[in-house]
Amino acid sequence: MQGETPSANTMMGPADHDEEHDQEGNTELDLDREAARRSVMHEQADEASRHANWIGDNLDTKGNQTGLRAGTNNFQRKLYGSPANSTEALLHMQRLGMNMLLATEPGQGTPTNMNMLRDLAAHHTWRVITMNRDDSTIGGGMALILDEAWAKIPTTTMVYEPAIKEMCGRVMAVTFNNRIQGMQNKLLVIGVHAPNSAERNLEDVTRMLKWIQRQITEFERDNPLATVMLLGELNAAVNTYLDTTRQEYYERDEDREE
Repeated sequence: MQGETPSANTMMGPADHDEEHDQEGNTELDLDREAARRSVMHEQADEASRHANWIGDNLDTKGNQTGLRAGTNNFQRKLYGSPANSTEALLHMQRLGMNMLLATEPGQGTPTNMNMLRDLAAHHTWRVITMNRDDSTIGGGMALILDEAWAKIPTTTMVYEPAIKEMCGRVMAVTFNNRIQGMQNKLLVIGVHAPNSAERNLEDVTRMLKWIQRQITEFERDNPLATVMLLGELNAAVNTYLDTTRQEYYERDEDREE
């Protein structure tokens, strides 16, 4: 029929089919390569998890490709007010090449105790970002310790401040902005010390999680190429036997019920 446009099928020749077949072949090759890469990555992770001192990661060495190295530790209220413990924490970070350490349960968050830690860090040109539940309570609160390189980067801090005292001092959001053009140069660190037995306090914990999600959503909306890191003590396991800092890798028993 005059003026009729040939269909797509009638316009495709043998060369077109060959090109389509090549594209499918390339896709399958990419999938195979990704599967191989993941397999190697899992093997390396499993090998690292068998290290004598660390479950999940070997921190004795820091590779050339490692950028930010961050860690978290529950100090069981023994960081604040103890120059010896504070100095030991900084030296431990230096030995491991750690750039930042989130300290949960650092101790009684009085202005004197927090200033003592900040002054000690400043003596080494480091910096500490602190938040507490209140000035008198020994529970709650956190301290984010930054090494010399990261101490120089400007930060802004948002603190979760609910009406219920027990939920205070548990979450803070720290945004790092090195003022270099490009949203990929920003970093959001969410420091969290989640409550134990969260399933028994769902309403308050849900409010806390929604606050965290709001900080992440707003940050990613403005900086879709930037990185978000959740750091802290999540207390995510329902069974407290599973929610532990250390278990001997080779002597791990069957999971016990509470």
